[in-house]
Amino acid sequence: MKEIDYLKKKIRETGYPLEIEISSMLDDKWTVINTDTYFDKDEKKMRDIDIAAWQLSPNTWLPIALRTALVIECKKDDSFAWVFFTRPMDFEWYGNVDGQYLDEIQIITKNAEATQIADIIFKKAKLHYAGMKRVAVAFEQFFMKGNKKNFKIKKNEIFEAENQLKKYISSYFEQIAKAKIDIYRIEMLFPIIVFDGKMYEAVIENGKIHVSESKHVALMTSYRTPYSIWERSFLIDVVHRDYFPNFLKVLDEDTKSFKKVVRGNKRRIEREVERAISLLGTAKIS
Repeated sequence: MKEIDYLKKKIRETGYPLEIEISSMLDDKWTVINTDTYFDKDEKKMRDIDIAAWQLSPNTWLPIALRTALVIECKKDDSFAWVFFTRPMDFEWYGNVDGQYLDEIQIITKNAEATQIADIIFKKAKLHYAGMKRVAVAFEQFFMKGNKKNFKIKKNEIFEAENQLKKYISSYFEQIAKAKIDIYRIEMLFPIIVFDGKMYEAVIENGKIHVSESKHVALMTSYRTPYSIWERSFLIDVVHRDYFPNFLKVLDEDTKSFKKVVRGNKRRIEREVERAISLLGTAKIS
């Protein structure tokens, strides 16, 4: 085998082609950052996320800076099938996605549990999470084919990706909370795992196990962030590579709805922030 052909073969076995492919799909509407770094406080070292893609609201919205972002980990696996065990879900933002959200009142009061602005937005915004009837509460990787030696040394890719996403978002929000910017900030992040491989949903009812192929599940999880005394909640979208172009359309509707609600309630949001500042005895933001 020629050297170039050998390198191509080895590259295909990595996750890099998938990462580049997904990044290219985002270029039209998102500002894409590959291998964005953050400091992992648990492991006390720098790590990176595969893709961070940002959308910033137009400056005409000042003094409100609304930013939505996709935070993505890409995984490829031919030897293991990913199976997600799901249960019924009744979506409530403060119990499902409060870890993915941060606003100005939470920042200035140093209280991530302050929900004045969030209640305004989430009660009106139409996010795809609300339309999902089931949520994954557990997962497993099952060896299917290939070198059996890999079975003993294979790390849990789902667990690794899930924690990467939560830690990245937590680190990012911690830095945002420390920044001094003369605008009101609202941040909404969508954590995503894009998987190239066999993916299934398992439903267990009345002692029976039902397994079906899946293109998209939401994984429910939580994390104790540095900026909150309570655990914060996350819904991580696990999306098959083939479905990702369709899922981008879903996310586009999410971001449009989120921005529309903020735009329509701009003055009310400003009053809530000014009220919080007044109660704290802090000088009004110019």
